[in-house]
Amino acid sequence: MNLFSMVSNRPLNYGDTDGNEGKDLTQEQIDFFAEQLRAEKKDLSEKEIDDVIGSYLKKKGVDPKKYAETIKFLAGVETSATTYHRALSENEKEGLHLFWGTNAGAKYINGITRNYYQGTPNSTKQLENALDDAYEELHKNQGNYGIKMSYVTEIQSYTPAKALLKSHKNDPRRTILLMTESFGKETNETVYRGARVSNPHFVLGEIVTTSGFTSFTPNLDVAKGFTTSTYHDKSFLLRTAPIIFITKVTHEINGVTEVERLVLPSQHFIVTDIRDSPKRRYVTLEKTSTQPTGNTRWI
Repeated sequence: MNLFSMVSNRPLNYGDTDGNEGKDLTQEQIDFFAEQLRAEKKDLSEKEIDDVIGSYLKKKGVDPKKYAETIKFLAGVETSATTYHRALSENEKEGLHLFWGTNAGAKYINGITRNYYQGTPNSTKQLENALDDAYEELHKNQGNYGIKMSYVTEIQSYTPAKALLKSHKNDPRRTILLMTESFGKETNETVYRGARVSNPHFVLGEIVTTSGFTSFTPNLDVAKGFTTSTYHDKSFLLRTAPIIFITKVTHEINGVTEVERLVLPSQHFIVTDIRDSPKRRYVTLEKTSTQPTGNTRWI
């Protein structure tokens, strides 16, 4: 018999004066408190809400960190948290990556992300329309990379992912945290991003910032392809210039489309090298904690 199970086997670090420490809340308890909080939240700041939740959970003998964000989410409380309130299953991650891998899904996710970070009016299409368009791509084998979704994958992965996205459709911050939670470990391989920009003039030491979930690829030829007429109409080609961004610190994503790496939104990079070739400019970026001064240059 383990006499110290109620204090996580660390009796010198933790106490359990009321015999409740280490207990879990039932879903009924979570829902009940979240419903009470929903009725009172309009008169409280986030700090006051955190204090109320913390006091309630401590009285129940559970760790506030375990349930606070879940309760805030269920109560419809805006959050300043930097991580999603729970871990995702592998099926949920796969479903989110299927949505992201479609033209409609990526456009929706990055639309709300750019609106959130740049403070621009919300001009993105509605989630319901994006889900419909993504579903059509996935079933008709459309999209740039011909993604095809099986019935089993739809039930096991895509349907749960749709439910998650719908639960946050009026909360862009939590949608961003949801997508961030779905990505894999950080990598340190050299990756490339092909783009066309209206202002190709960068200077060494300049700070640039990602405006959304920004795709890179370890395949330079694939990146070059994204600067060509295959992906852009003639008028856009005439008013922009081709750029290849090069960096290393990215995140893995489920390989449902091409091999893809992602940089999270609102990440800052410093320009460390600029090289020109006859067809395009190459700009090397290194992640930095330095904040940009003046107007932010988004990539």
